[in-house]
Amino acid sequence: MKKLSLFLTLSIILVVQTAFGQQQFSNDEFAIEYPANWSLDTSGIMGTQLMIISEIEKDDQFRENINLIIQDLPTYDISLDDYTSISEKQIKDAFGENSIMESKRENGKHKIVYKGTQQGIEMIFEQIYIIKNNKAYVLTFTSIPATYEKFKAPAEKILESFKVK
Repeated sequence: MKKLSLFLTLSIILVVQTAFGQQQFSNDEFAIEYPANWSLDTSGIMGTQLMIISEIEKDDQFRENINLIIQDLPTYDISLDDYTSISEKQIKDAFGENSIMESKRENGKHKIVYKGTQQGIEMIFEQIYIIKNNKAYVLTFTSIPATYEKFKAPAEKILESFKVK
């Protein structure tokens, strides 16, 4: 009877998640929600805590993705302003003075949108910086210009769902 009850409970949870089209990943440090048709990779590839990757589409040239990198900060306090200034300089050094398209503070987070070329492919990056507990949480949405507008809304919904515990 307990097994049947557990099975029914899990089935209901899966049905509810599918009905709303959302999945959630949560651990002791953070939680994030993403569309059910996107895939989650927690293998640590390229130094990430996780990657959330868009589904494969017909004639897909690039799979849009969101990754999370967590950086331990030195024991002295680095403010969000300091972290943002350092990041903006690094972006300009890597991609040029005019690479930053948008930079603004939102609800205790900082958002930067910039463009650049990596491995011969032009890309648009949207980053969110959060500083908490002497750590920098850096979420990055990566897209190519041709599909940026199409994936912007679902990506921003994922970014907004991110919560540090």
